[in-house]
Amino acid sequence: MSNIRDAGYCTAVIGKTHFRLYQADDGHTRDHASGLHDWGYEFAHETKDTIPSATHRCYYTDFLAERGKLQVYEDCARNFRLGQSTGLLRPWEHLPNLLEEDEHIDAYIANTASDWTSP
Repeated sequence: MSNIRDAGYCTAVIGKTHFRLYQADDGHTRDHASGLHDWGYEFAHETKDTIPSATHRCYYTDFLAERGKLQVYEDCARNFRLGQSTGLLRPWEHLPNLLEEDEHIDAYIANTASDWTSP
């Protein structure tokens, strides 16, 4: 990507990158933006896995917190993980996700990308 940036193009990454493994107590994705900048991205708006934790935060969890929906999302994710790990819940037995359509991670990434304009 750095060769594209060096050729004069504005480069950006928005969403989950899959470029590195996350560690316990990894902090916020903004703490790791320098690595994406080193790879050639001028603008980095990275999200993490769809299952957040108190030690893994990103712009998406910030967005949900601003809307007062982070706890709702974490509860839903916790129930999903519990059902998967124990085999007690089949996918159709999970509680419905209480997020609005535009609050789901796919919609968030799509909206963020479409709203982005180069500096």
